[in-house]
Amino acid sequence: MSVFIGINGPKRVGKDTFVEQISSYLKSDFSVIVDRIADPLYRWAISITGLSYSELMRPEKDTVWNADTAPFPNLVGRSPRSLLLDLGNFTRDAYGEDFLVNSLLNKYSDKMFDWDKINKLPIILVPDVRTQCEADSMDILIGLEREGCAFSGGRTENGVNKDSFWKTVKMQNVQNGNLQLACDYRKIADDLIKRVKLC
Repeated sequence: MSVFIGINGPKRVGKDTFVEQISSYLKSDFSVIVDRIADPLYRWAISITGLSYSELMRPEKDTVWNADTAPFPNLVGRSPRSLLLDLGNFTRDAYGEDFLVNSLLNKYSDKMFDWDKINKLPIILVPDVRTQCEADSMDILIGLEREGCAFSGGRTENGVNKDSFWKTVKMQNVQNGNLQLACDYRKIADDLIKRVKLC
C-alpha cells in the first residue's frame, strides 16, 4: 500500500519548498518518495534541449530564450516553462487528460515497483498536481496560497476545485537573511501523519 499526497498551487507559490520541508518531518514515520507527474516531460525536454534537470527547474525557467541563449533556433522566443507546458498539452491531447497521472500511478504499482526494499509505509509526495483529474487521483490533496501568486489561466493553470483539498496552506514570505517561504510545517506534518494513518 502507498499513499499519494498531491500539492496544488499557482507558479512560484512555493510547492517545491513546501515538499522539501514537509518531507523532513515525515521521514521518521514513513518512507517518503518525492516524484512528479511531469517527470516524463522533464526527461523529454532534457533529451530535446541538452539542458540538465536543474537548468530546466531553475527559478529563471520563465525567462524567454533569445538567439544567444536558446539551445537551438526553433526555441527562440520560448521559455523552459512554455516548452514543458507545450509538451504536456501535446501528451494530454494525444493520450488523454489522465495519461501523465496514470503513468505516475503505474510507476508505483505492484508490478512496476519493488516494495520489498521499503520498510515503512510509503508516501509519495507529488508537488505538481495541476488538473482536476490529477487531483482526483491523489489520496490527499493540499492547496497552497501566497500573496502575489495567482493562477494565470490556461489549460493547466486554472487550479482545481477547492473542495478537493484536505487542507489549504497559506505560505508566508519571511525575510531572514534570505527570502524564505514559511508556514507551520511541524503542525501540518503532525496533522498529515494522523490523516495518512486513516487512509
